[in-house]
Amino acid sequence: MKVEIRDNSVTIEGYVNVALRDSKQLPSPRGLFVEQMTKGVFQRALDRSSDVDLLFNHKNERKLGSTVEGNLTLSEDSIGLYAHCTVTDPEVVEVAQRNQLKGWSFGFVCRDAEWQDGEGVQRRFVNEIDLLEVSILDTTAAYNDMTIESRGDN
Repeated sequence: MKVEIRDNSVTIEGYVNVALRDSKQLPSPRGLFVEQMTKGVFQRALDRSSDVDLLFNHKNERKLGSTVEGNLTLSEDSIGLYAHCTVTDPEVVEVAQRNQLKGWSFGFVCRDAEWQDGEGVQRRFVNEIDLLEVSILDTTAAYNDMTIESRGDN
């Protein structure tokens, strides 16, 4: 994640998710599992979606914008889901100034997945989703390797 602070706004961009990369172990009623998003899953979701919200820490009451509002752009390339946004929310700007943003995450409804039993941990390969939101986080994400790089006037 690249974070650029300018005056009273912050521009954030980077990969929300890298395709075919394992999540951390996640709990479910079926037990622990590891998940991977398959290639193309995000583009198909974006093609079907009329809008995707931008949230802070997955909180609906902390909506920061959306694709329709124009301060969030999303696309899938050969690596994964890429996001670019500009946020003017004072709390998010302050968290960014303190270098406390930790990464991206996303909220979705799974439409199709394949499950495989593993050694104590199941694996889920997600093929189709409805993408509801992407979130800027100051907490730990379910997927690893989403790094942060900060730049600003100071």
